[in-house]
Amino acid sequence: MTLGVRPENICIGDTLDEPCLVIDARVDLVDPTGANTLVIFDVAGKEVTTRTAPTVKISAGKTLKFGFSQSSFHLFDTKSGARLHQRGTISAASPSFAAMSSAQPI
Repeated sequence: MTLGVRPENICIGDTLDEPCLVIDARVDLVDPTGANTLVIFDVAGKEVTTRTAPTVKISAGKTLKFGFSQSSFHLFDTKSGARLHQRGTISAASPSFAAMSSAQPI
């Protein structure tokens, strides 16, 4: 299973909305691109990128809270690429974020 979240849907620190799935992660790279700043961090050995406003001050090496709302993620079958989860719906059978972030593709 693969978890998909668009970079613009990942929030940082004080910009987190409720309810959110939140993790603490170390910032590996901050890449100002002009209109946006890309922030790259590591989750369970996987590189994750978020996009933020250029006015947000973030430094590489810091550990920050990152998160996304439950309505902004998608689950995919890693092998086929087919979407497994309807956006914005959470069922009792849905795995937790901790389980998804530590899961390795099958």
